[in-house]
Amino acid sequence: MTRVAATLVHLAAALGAVVLLVGCSTDPADPGANRASANSPDVDQAPGSSSTAVREAFNNADVTFVQGAIPQQHGALAAAQLAEGRAGDARVHSLSRRIEAAQKSDVETMAGWLFEWGEPLPEDQDLANHGPDDIVDGPGWGSPFDEALARLEVARGVDFDRLLLQAMVQSHQNAVDMAETEIAEGAYPAAVALARDIVRFRTAEIEEMKALLVDLGG
Repeated sequence: MTRVAATLVHLAAALGAVVLLVGCSTDPADPGANRASANSPDVDQAPGSSSTAVREAFNNADVTFVQGAIPQQHGALAAAQLAEGRAGDARVHSLSRRIEAAQKSDVETMAGWLFEWGEPLPEDQDLANHGPDDIVDGPGWGSPFDEALARLEVARGVDFDRLLLQAMVQSHQNAVDMAETEIAEGAYPAAVALARDIVRFRTAEIEEMKALLVDLGG
């Protein structure tokens, strides 16, 4: 099992355990009791309650952002993991490790939000069963890596570096575009904060990758 697949399997198992706990403590006659929305009334709770973040308002823009960002970042994560043993330039390898760590964290965080909101993972995308070796066959990924992953798997050295950087620049720009929409239209504070971080860090990485492409003749 690939690292991406293992991570998401573990996440799904953890969320499943929470579902069981919530199911035991929630009134079945009120299935919407734990769902917050931008139009929902405030819920009384003790100051400092751990459920405060879950009950903060979210809206359709937040859901759209998260459901779109998960597969987009999952594709980038899968591609970054392929750099091990394939990247020819140490700078590309280092960049890939940074991207892998950041996007793994983002995917886990956003999947947790969807659970808290009572919203599904992106439709028709069984993330836990797709890793670097078979993600290219997954339906509707909407990522520049849909076509690039198969070539990345067999490329080595400078050819791999150029292909990865070209696809990652496009992926990062897609992420920035989605994040800017979330900043303008989203309501969930943590999601808007993540979107701001995505704009900041992905934009810097785009410039870094473009400079690397110039050095590598790509």
